[in-house]
Amino acid sequence: MKITEDIILLLEAFKGGDLTKSQTMEKLEVNEGQFDRYLSWYDQSLDAIELNNLSKELSEIHNEVIKPGRSNFRVWYMAAAVVIIGVIGFLISRPESSISFDDVYEPYPDLISIRGEEEKLMTEAMRLYSLGDFAGALDKFSLIQPDSLITEYHFYRGIAALGANDSKLAVSSLLNIGIDPDSNKYWQQTRWYLGLAYWQLGDTVNSLKLLEAIEENEYGSEVSQKLAEQLGNLP
Repeated sequence: MKITEDIILLLEAFKGGDLTKSQTMEKLEVNEGQFDRYLSWYDQSLDAIELNNLSKELSEIHNEVIKPGRSNFRVWYMAAAVVIIGVIGFLISRPESSISFDDVYEPYPDLISIRGEEEKLMTEAMRLYSLGDFAGALDKFSLIQPDSLITEYHFYRGIAALGANDSKLAVSSLLNIGIDPDSNKYWQQTRWYLGLAYWQLGDTVNSLKLLEAIEENEYGSEVSQKLAEQLGNLP
């Protein structure tokens, strides 16, 4: 998740009541799940600045180099914090991570092609999923009592939950289908997303087990080793 001063300005406008949520999302060109992650970053940034005693330093820098006409100190304060925190290698949401969740999370494409009259809710859930409206998709998934496409139901529901920052639901949904090649045609993909779900949940032990099991040319292998090394170095 790359943060720019333009993004900070938009979040500041939203926080200050100058923009509505929908207006801010439109200007950021993000879906609801991504917007929530930006807000989480924003709030954590302010907390981290205080915790790392950057307030005084930023105030002194601001007084020396503030540009004429720029009156919103907090916007500058946030932008400067991004630079300073970046320089000292402090990442707000995961302090010792060089890879963020947003760097590696990519929803799996909708490959469900057989749908009949009884799958109307599934069709609508997948439509919202494909649009990146993961919260909306989860609402539809919650109304489904699957008697067919059971693997697909739990698989896509789990990935949607990841996109909506509901890591507990993501884990439980993906565990419902497991990673047995004989019973789950998406077993490689499930293993990857389940590893991400445990990571998002903060369970690095189970995340590592899954990521380290991914072999070359298997789904997720392009980044799994680096991510596993990163998680293995966490205290």
